[in-house]
Amino acid sequence: MHKRWPKFAILGFVLVVSAFGIHLARTRPGLFSDQSLLGGVIFLQVLLACIWKFRQSFFTFLMVAFTGAGLDLPLAGAWTSLRWIVLAVGALVGFMVFMHDRRRQFGVVHLLAFCCVLGAFVSAGVSVLPRAAFLKAVSLLLLFLYASSGGRLAILGRESGFLRGLIWACEVIVYLTFPAYVVFHTEPWGNTNSLGMVMGVIVAPVLLWAVLTAKRRVLRWRYSFALVLAIFLLFLGLSRAGILAAFVAMAVLLFLTRRRRLLITSSIVVLTLVAVVALWDPVALQNYGSESAKTVLYKGHQQEGLLGSRRSPWQETTDVISQHPWFGSGFGTSPVGAADDMGNFSSTASSNREHGSSFLTIFEWVGLVGIMPFVALLFMLVWTIVRMLVWVYRANAPSHPAVPIVLVLVAALIHAGFEDWLFAVGFYLTVLFWTFAFMLVDFVEVLDFSPAKAAGSWRLHPVADSVSLAQRAVGTISMRSISAGSVNPRR
Repeated sequence: MHKRWPKFAILGFVLVVSAFGIHLARTRPGLFSDQSLLGGVIFLQVLLACIWKFRQSFFTFLMVAFTGAGLDLPLAGAWTSLRWIVLAVGALVGFMVFMHDRRRQFGVVHLLAFCCVLGAFVSAGVSVLPRAAFLKAVSLLLLFLYASSGGRLAILGRESGFLRGLIWACEVIVYLTFPAYVVFHTEPWGNTNSLGMVMGVIVAPVLLWAVLTAKRRVLRWRYSFALVLAIFLLFLGLSRAGILAAFVAMAVLLFLTRRRRLLITSSIVVLTLVAVVALWDPVALQNYGSESAKTVLYKGHQQEGLLGSRRSPWQETTDVISQHPWFGSGFGTSPVGAADDMGNFSSTASSNREHGSSFLTIFEWVGLVGIMPFVALLFMLVWTIVRMLVWVYRANAPSHPAVPIVLVLVAALIHAGFEDWLFAVGFYLTVLFWTFAFMLVDFVEVLDFSPAKAAGSWRLHPVADSVSLAQRAVGTISMRSISAGSVNPRR
C-alpha cells in the first residue's frame, strides 16, 4: 500500500482542486472567460495526468514542452516559461519515484554530474550576470536530477514501447517538417542550423537503424520513405555540422551491422547520379557545385578558409577565457553581449552567441577550476559509448535497444563541437542528450564483456520483442541464456 500512496495523494489533490474550481465557477463565473486562466487549467490537468502515468507519459510531455519553446510557432512564448515548471516537477517527482525503486542506484557518473552542478554554482558567484547564472545553474541541477532519475525510469524496463515511440516521433517530425519547408516555405525550426541538427542528430540515424532492423517489409519500406525525406531535409538545411554528424553516425551503424556492401552501394549510386547529371548538363552541375561549396563548406567566407564562419565566435570565446581563466565568466553567461540579460529565464540553444563550440563555451563559463568535473563527465560518457559500440560489434547485436541511443549520442557529440548547445539547459536537444547519456550507463552495466559471452548473437528486435533490462539487472535473465536463444522474450 505504501508504494501507491503518491497516486492516492494526486487523486486527493485533483478532487480538492475540482471542488475548488466548481466553487469558483458558481461564485465568480467571469474568471473562466479568461483565456490565460483556461490555458493554465488545461496545462495543469495535462501535467497531473502525466504525473499519474509518470513512466509512460512524462518524458514525452517534457520533450513537447521544450521543443514547443524552440519552435517558431504561436504557442512558443507560452512554452518558454511553462517548460521550467515541467522540468522542476519532473525532477522532483522522478526523484521520489526513483527512490522507491530499490533496483536502481546512483553511480560515479551521477556524482560527476553533481560536481558539475557545484562548479556551475561557484562560477555563478563571479558572473557578470549573477542572477542569470544562478538560475541557469538551478536549471542544470533540475536537468541532471531528472535525467538521472525520472528519465532513466522512462526507458529502462520498457525499452520496446519507448523505441516504438521514438521511431514514431521521428516519422511525425519528418512528415510535418517536409511540407512546411517544401510546400509552404515556412521555417518552424527557426533557422537552417536547427533543421540540420534535428535531422542529422536525431531523425536520420534513428530511421536508418529502424530500416536495418525492421523484420517486416512493410515497415522497412515505410521507414525508408521517411529516411529519404529526412536526408532531403538535412541537405536542404545546408548545415555542415548536421551533415557531418549524420554521416558519422550512419557510417558507425553500417559498420556495426556489417553492411559495408550497402555503404559501398550507396556511394556508387550517388556517384552514378552525379555522372548522369554531368553528362546531361555539365554547366548546371558546375554551377551547383560552386554554389554548394560557397554555401555549405565556406558559408560565404571563402577568403577566411573552411572554418572562416567559426573563427570569429571561437576568437571571442578564447578572449573571454584569457580574461577570466580561473572561474570563468559565469555558467551560461558571457561578457560578450552582456546587455542581453536572460529576462524571464528564456534561454534557448545559446545565451549570447551562435556557432560556438560547446566544449570551448563550457570552458568560458566555468574556467579552469570548474572545468574538471565537466571534462571527467564527458570522458566517462565517451568511454561508455565506446564500450557499448565494441560490445555490439563483438556480439553482432545491432538490434540491441541501446544502439539508436548510442547513435544519437555520437552524432550529438560531433555536432556539439560546432554548436554551443551541450550545456544550454533550455534547449530541447540538451534534455534529450543527457537523458540518453545517463540511461546508457545502465545499459552498459548489465552487459557481459567477456570474449566467450560476447561471441554470441543478440536476436532482440526492440520494436517487436523486448527483454526488460530491469529483469536482467536483478539477475532473473542471464546474458548466456539470451545468446543461446533459450529465453522467450515475451515472458
